[in-house]
Amino acid sequence: AGKVLLVHNETTNKFSFPGGGINLGESLHKALHREVHEEVGIEIIIQEFLHFEEAFFYYNPTDEAMHTFKFFFRCTPITLELSTEKVLDEDAILISEWVEISSLQPGDFQGTTGTVVPLLKAKWAK
Repeated sequence: AGKVLLVHNETTNKFSFPGGGINLGESLHKALHREVHEEVGIEIIIQEFLHFEEAFFYYNPTDEAMHTFKFFFRCTPITLELSTEKVLDEDAILISEWVEISSLQPGDFQGTTGTVVPLLKAKWAK
């Protein structure tokens, strides 16, 4: 319970949580299952909703302003073997890894996602 699965962006040397966009007609939970499988190669059980965050940012590679809604869930892995392949995501090389929650700082994350670190530490850091 002291580790969290993160995606490490080798280009920026920052972490993010597995996840992404929701396809038209796709439920939030189906999107989470799909994105986790695509990015890290495992199957999950969604346990509970943890946190919601709204963010505005500029995405330089596509020259677009973005407005995102981030939903954070606690999940339990059904399968444990992470994909060993590096994933090329637009301009970034992504690698999935388990990270000790106690070692994380908000500045370790892409954008504003690090705001969830105190919540993780309060609930699960050993």
